[in-house]
Amino acid sequence: MSSVPSPASPLETMAQRELTITRRLLWAGISALSVLWPLEAVTGVIATWDRWLYPLMLVVFTGLALWLRRRPDKPQVVYLIGGAMLNTYLVAAALMAIFTGDLQSSIFPLVTTTHWMPLGYAAAFVVMARRASLILAGLTMAALFVPVGVAIAMGHLTVWGPQLPVLTANLALAHGVFILGLISIASLRNGYIRSQERIAVMETLASTDMLTSMPNRRALTQQLQSHVALANRHAQTLSVLMLDIDHFKVINDQYGHAGGDDVLRELSAVLGAQLRASDHAGRWGGEEFLVVAPGVGLPGAMDLAERIRAAVEQYRFSHGQPVTVSVGVTDFRPGDTMDTLLRRADAALYGAKRQGRNQVTLQALP
Repeated sequence: MSSVPSPASPLETMAQRELTITRRLLWAGISALSVLWPLEAVTGVIATWDRWLYPLMLVVFTGLALWLRRRPDKPQVVYLIGGAMLNTYLVAAALMAIFTGDLQSSIFPLVTTTHWMPLGYAAAFVVMARRASLILAGLTMAALFVPVGVAIAMGHLTVWGPQLPVLTANLALAHGVFILGLISIASLRNGYIRSQERIAVMETLASTDMLTSMPNRRALTQQLQSHVALANRHAQTLSVLMLDIDHFKVINDQYGHAGGDDVLRELSAVLGAQLRASDHAGRWGGEEFLVVAPGVGLPGAMDLAERIRAAVEQYRFSHGQPVTVSVGVTDFRPGDTMDTLLRRADAALYGAKRQGRNQVTLQALP
């Protein structure tokens, strides 16, 4: 059934943005590694473990970027592998710098590694649920600072001198504050998503006929106004069909309002099956339906109206009795407004009613 195009939900929009951000983060990581690896190697400051970890991470991140390009429907694989590898590398590199070196030899890899760790936190909060990202950030912090804190408390790591406890406390505090900031941002994001979802639901309710799930009069009015403006501006063809169920009061009287509602729902399905993707159809009110057919002249509109009339007449409705419709057709003429179009379509519909119903009538300008 053709209708007003449904916008992506806030969750779908957010998921698309997360995919885009993940792609950018992966290629940013690939670019950074491509620069850092040769730069540190040439200057001689590269750590021993980075000589083989840098190329390994470069291969993995490139593979994940290619995977995400081929399988955008499976981003969880990228989140899991990429996040686990990045955070594991950063923690392991920092611990190796601390436990295998001293202040003079390992301060550079330690500082550079711990400076990159917030990227792992931020990436997790972008693409994962708040609870999961908080757990990941907490485990990452604990994996780094707990062993170092225990070693300092036990009197180890004295080769670093008195600066290590101060440096460790400073880094732990900075990382904790960074995570708290990310939690606040995640809370704001979740609140924004919930508010957008409520707005989307309200907009859907405001533009949808709840009985037939078709666009309602409000949505059809917006569509018709838009197409009339385009037709006036660019001399485009446009046709309007107004349908009315014949003897609908008799159906309600004989089968009750529930039976009448069933007829309306079934007719909406029959109507939608006859339309193009570019047509807009909906319930205009009561037992009346409206079809807006952009790019269709009178011959095409008459053919469409006849197909709809015949399809309804041939359809076996659930209450077991035949149902027919009368259809009024008109097309856009220069200078038309929405009101003039609707008046002509309405006049054509009543002409079909007067002439015996179950037929299509054209109401053109004199």
